[in-house]
This record gives sequence, C-alpha cells and structure tokens, in this order.
Amino acid sequence: LRHLNTRGDKPAELNLIGQWNQSPFHVHLLSQPFAQEPQVSTRVKLDALQLSQAQPYLPQDLHNLRGSASIDLELRASLLKQGVELGLAGSMSLAQVQLGYKNITLLSDAIGWQGELNLTLAEQLGYLLKGDTQIEALQLKDEQEQLSLLSLADLQLNKLSADQTNSLQASSLEIAQFSAIQQEGQPLESGRQWVSAEQVSLQEIAVEQGNFVNIERILISAGDFNVHLDDQGRLHSQGVLRTALENLQDSTAGNETEVNDPAESGSDEPFHYRLGRVEISDSRVHFSDQQLSKAFRSQIDVLHYQLQGLDSRIPDKPSQVSFSGKVGEFSSIEYQAEVTPLHQPLFLQLEGQVKALPMPNLSPYSESYIGYEITAGQFDHQFNVNLANNYIKASNELVLRHLALAAMGKKNTTYSRPQKLCLRFFSFRRL
Repeated sequence: LRHLNTRGDKPAELNLIGQWNQSPFHVHLLSQPFAQEPQVSTRVKLDALQLSQAQPYLPQDLHNLRGSASIDLELRASLLKQGVELGLAGSMSLAQVQLGYKNITLLSDAIGWQGELNLTLAEQLGYLLKGDTQIEALQLKDEQEQLSLLSLADLQLNKLSADQTNSLQASSLEIAQFSAIQQEGQPLESGRQWVSAEQVSLQEIAVEQGNFVNIERILISAGDFNVHLDDQGRLHSQGVLRTALENLQDSTAGNETEVNDPAESGSDEPFHYRLGRVEISDSRVHFSDQQLSKAFRSQIDVLHYQLQGLDSRIPDKPSQVSFSGKVGEFSSIEYQAEVTPLHQPLFLQLEGQVKALPMPNLSPYSESYIGYEITAGQFDHQFNVNLANNYIKASNELVLRHLALAAMGKKNTTYSRPQKLCLRFFSFRRL
C-alpha cells in the first residue's frame, strides 16, 4: 500500500498478490478517496478458481457444480454530483463446467465473455453492456430419460449490445454442429432426434422494448429434420420433450410458488416478431409413420428452401416461399408460393410440380389401405392453387407411369376401403 494521503493530489496504490483456496489472484488498485470527486480504478486477475466451492451456497435443486473460473477485469468507479458511474472491462471464462438442476445436467468445455459494462447510478439506473460470447461443446441432458435436449460444438454471439430499455442488438449468432432432442445411442431413423445441423447462422438480431424480435437472416446448412409418427399418429419428438418437462414439474411438487396473472403484469403490448429471410440448404427431412402395417420411411432432400418477409405486425402481408428438392436420385420437387400464415382468413397462391416421384416409396400406404403392394411406377404432378376469402380454386395435372401392383392378401389390410374401385383406377398403364 503506497501514497495513502488526505490531500487527494496523488492516488493511493494497493497491490495484493495471493491465493484463494490455491487459486492465484492479483489485485491492483488506484484510488483517490479524499478527492472532490473520489475515483477508484482496479484491475483484478483470478486464475482457475474452483466452482465447487460455491456449492454450499446454492439452492437445493442445483447440484454437482464443477469447473473453474478465471477473470481479468478492470473496474473503475467515480462519485459525481449527479450520481455514481461504474465501469467494467475485460474477460471472464469458465472451463469444464458441470451443473445439475433436478434431472437436467448442463455440460460445457468452455464459456467465455469479453467486453465492457457501464452503469450509471442516479435517479434512474442506466447501463450499457457490450461484448462477445463464445461457448464450446455445450450439452443439456435429461439424465432420467437418457436424452440430449440440446448440444452444440461451438457458439459465438458477436457484437452484443444491451441497455436498460430492454433493447438488445447482436451482429450475428453462429452455431456449429447443433442438435436438439436426441435419444442417446439411437440412430437418426429411430425418430429419437428432432433436428440437427452442421451450421446455423442468425444475422442482424434486434430485440426492441422486450416485445419485438427482428432477425434479418437465418441460414441453416447440412440439416437433418426428423418427423416421426408413432403407432397412435403422435409426433414422437414432441412426446419425448413433453416427458422431460413433466419430469421437471414432478420434481417441483410441494414447492409451488405464486404465479402472477399475466393480465396484471403491467404490459399491454403484444409480442411481435419479424423474420427477414430464412434459408435452408443441403438438408434432409426424414419422415416415418408407424401407424401402418408396414412402417413407412422416406427422405426428402432439401436442395434449397427460402421464406422471406414474415412479420407478425403485418399479418395480412404475404410472405414469399420457394422450395426445391427431391426424393430418391431422379425425382424433383419444386414450388413457389405467397402465403399469409399468420392471418385469417388464410391467403395462398401456390404453384409447383413434382417429377418422377418413385411410387414404390408409397407402397406401405397402398398395402395398408387396399392390400396391394406397389412394385413399380413413377408419379408426376403439376399443380396451381389459389385460396382467398375462404374460396379455393385449384388445377392439377397427374401422371402415373408404368404402375405395377402385387396382391398382398386381405390379412395385411388395416383399413376398409372399396378395393375394386381403387384397382380399376390403377388398371390403366398410363393415366
């Protein structure tokens, strides 16, 4: 400790070097406590502080806290006539983090933040937070269901800015090797995975006043989207997620807390959002249906999908949608549409075509409905649909080529259908 004096013309200086439970730290402080406008400037460095030391102070539902924390921060404070100004700049990081909450476990190799925080303590609190955040190898697991709710290899939130008006901006959110709702040890076709993607990018993100979210562009590449219907026709991933949430609710039994009525929360502004453009490329949709006597499985290759101009504040303004993809090696599926998905009555203008869709892919449905297997054939469909004011106008051109059927026997049918009519319809070599 040096230069401690009451004249205020020279700052006092404190250097403190030591260990906190074997974690080295260094504090360097400059202060003018007796100046007309007192000021303090401090730099704090702390390396590899073990997070388990905080476990006794956490609520009972939080358990198994592991990992280490390191900080390198510069802090400054000034006492002014109009209030107190505080500033913080530097970096903080967590390594090999583990934290349990009831049956949920959070794991991460590294979580880091670098930036600055400025606060003004006067008649009203004011703050401005800026910085970048990076997370490596994050996983959120349901230990009871052996379910990975969320996992990613890398996340970067760039140029984040937030202030006291509940407004937030970020230039981009980049996520690599993302997946959600995945049963551990189960293959993709089992239906135990909801979605995964090699790369997810959100660009120009803004939250205004806490009730409006704007994302200028969302890009998803090399994605896999799984739609799995169980034998009751229910979406399997939705059921898996519901089970995980019910387990959380069960563990809170007896610890109910009073919930405020949203109508009395003081905010009458509805929540709105805008998506400037959503693009999906080089991806796959895996569909399976267990309701049939023979399970149906199909894969749609999404070459490119785009949704543009979706704004909940203007629900009657049409959004533009386009899609190009294929099923199998030689087919193609293309369509373009204008649609108002958030408005009633729904407006839709849809035009597209399907070429050379392999009919044997649909055989599980023909086997279950009419008792005949589709062994060969291709399907073409050109369509135009207009829906406005609850009135629909559509034109279709259907072509079935080289269709071949094989009898399966009545014992394989699960539904009663007019089979003679169906077979007469399919008896043409070309339709």
